[in-house]
Amino acid sequence: MSKKFKNKKQEKWGEILVPVHKNWWKKAYDKIRMKISNWKTDTGIDRKVLEKMVIDKYGSECIYCGEELTWKNMGLDHKFSQNRGGTDTKENLEIICQRCNRRKSIMHKGEYLQFVSFVEQYFDEDVQQYIFGQLSKKNF
Repeated sequence: MSKKFKNKKQEKWGEILVPVHKNWWKKAYDKIRMKISNWKTDTGIDRKVLEKMVIDKYGSECIYCGEELTWKNMGLDHKFSQNRGGTDTKENLEIICQRCNRRKSIMHKGEYLQFVSFVEQYFDEDVQQYIFGQLSKKNF
């Protein structure tokens, strides 16, 4: 175990965080732990399950927009919204960027991808930015 890690758990996280955050990896580690704790409270899902989900996605791209996923922008999304019968289960949750999570709102993946395709096909960039900006507002 390297001297910069206090224990095996930090070492495991460090392998993922150091390449992305360099010397700031400890800050990212603390922020991720807080985010996972909040998600556990919100969903009731076991912390270890949530940690594995984060580890599997950290530093990869959001499946919708391609933005790199880090503690700053990760969001826990219901594939099928709770408003439409979705549940707080591992199978119904995925990690995407917070911006896409807000934009997607209660749409399921297929609906959201179809909507994005429509907007990109029929509207110029300024209108696209306006539409997506409105969707990104928390109280839309």
